[in-house]
Amino acid sequence: MEQKQIKYTDCHPRGKPGVRFPLADAHVDPHNIEARRAHMIAFLRHMELYSEKSWAEARASSIAALSMRLHREGFGKVSTSYFELLVDFGVWRCFFKNENPSPSWPWMVPPQRDDLTQGASPLYAAWLKDQVKQEASKKPEAPNDPATIVAEPAEQVVAAHVAEASTASTSALLPAAEIETKTETTATTEAPARVLPPPQVPSSSRWADEMEVDDDPPALPSGVTLSPPLTRRNGGQWFAPKEPSRSKRLDIWLALNRSDHWVAPICGPFEVLLPEWMDFGALVWGPEGAHFAHMHKELIDEDLVVTWATENGVPKRLIVGFRDDDEGSRTPLCKMDRLGFLFTRVTNWVDDVYDGSTQSLLSHLSLSRNTANESMYQPLKPGSRLCLAWEESRKRQ
Repeated sequence: MEQKQIKYTDCHPRGKPGVRFPLADAHVDPHNIEARRAHMIAFLRHMELYSEKSWAEARASSIAALSMRLHREGFGKVSTSYFELLVDFGVWRCFFKNENPSPSWPWMVPPQRDDLTQGASPLYAAWLKDQVKQEASKKPEAPNDPATIVAEPAEQVVAAHVAEASTASTSALLPAAEIETKTETTATTEAPARVLPPPQVPSSSRWADEMEVDDDPPALPSGVTLSPPLTRRNGGQWFAPKEPSRSKRLDIWLALNRSDHWVAPICGPFEVLLPEWMDFGALVWGPEGAHFAHMHKELIDEDLVVTWATENGVPKRLIVGFRDDDEGSRTPLCKMDRLGFLFTRVTNWVDDVYDGSTQSLLSHLSLSRNTANESMYQPLKPGSRLCLAWEESRKRQ
């Protein structure tokens, strides 16, 4: 059956007709990776499809499929913007490939493969390095299935779909970040296409095409994480200040009459979980650490510190505390309040990032301090998701 498409802003969650996407009228720069990805996740949440696991699986499958395609087309490097746009395109298709009609891809813009202003894609470079090692470790083997495919340049595939989508809202967007198999070829006046063996693309059981695949969920190539590209571009040169004692932070947290029932994204005493899609290098660290250093020099009291904890080398949560581990429950209340106020600002910023903001932490703290007359105090935003959740948790105490 032909898959039809409708404008994504006209879609509603299953069984909830008339429920409109809240960000339907929001302007999103399709070339801004963080803004685009945040908008995608917001829509998936609206459709009640999003989970961190499903997002990670779809992204892993898309990265592997796109990387394999680019490798077979002979590309040694592609731009970050090009690679990430096609990865997101593949993720979108993973979530909606079995829907008919399916939501259309929101951004009909051609990717710029050779625009290296943001650098070459580190994800593809890491995948390619791992792939070369794998190919060198074993002899080439003939495919078990004699069927062949005709490789099409990835940018031609996307360009064709952009043209189709611009003329009919019901046209199907074929995958640009997945490898399609074709068993028939047509004669053309162009140069003969290269004939390649069928690609081996990892796929999850939920989004698998009608072919034999492994039951195991797809995994990213060795050394590649789901973190934003700047993780690789920075070469891991992010230097986190010493993490303040958790027990001392917990003492102060409880002394301020805050509940130890954590309300997401708060995940511990003065700890807040970061969005997995967030560009840590751009929004927290800054060029060569300039934003992070300026923030501590000009906007944060010298006895306070913002640092982070990592998982597999990727920043996962921000931590706010006193530099001196001697601080604890006996700390004067005025000093505790300064810590609480700073954490509230950091939490409000993270809340904005979850909602799609691309403002840096430096800019947020600077603006907050200016609007608060140099005071470190700034309450949770009235009516925000965090504020309501916080109030609800206080009622349960």
